Amino acid sequence: MSVQRVIDNKKIGANIRLARVKKMMSQSELAKLLGVTQTHMSNLERGRCGITVTMLNQLTNLFDVETDSLLYGTPAIRPKAEAAELDGGIENYTLGDLIKAAKLLNGQ
Repeated sequence: MSVQRVIDNKKIGANIRLARVKKMMSQSELAKLLGVTQTHMSNLERGRCGITVTMLNQLTNLFDVETDSLLYGTPAIRPKAEAAELDGGIENYTLGDLIKAAKLLNGQ
């Protein structure tokens, strides 16, 4: 039996925002690295547009996460990044950033 997953642009956008916040990166910084405008990055994070396979690949490499992590929110991180994530710790994020990310993930 195969599992069918639905592509949800809002969920993908929230997952991208969460990964970006974890890297302590602004939308403008991420947009510049990806070669898109900050407006496009905002639209992507809000689920107003879909993600291309090329951009998905760029983001997985940049954030060092598996594709499913961005598409579906699964907590899969690549093994080499796991230690780095633990070293950074949650103390590097502002409460406001974490609340915003949580609200996006919950669809609020």
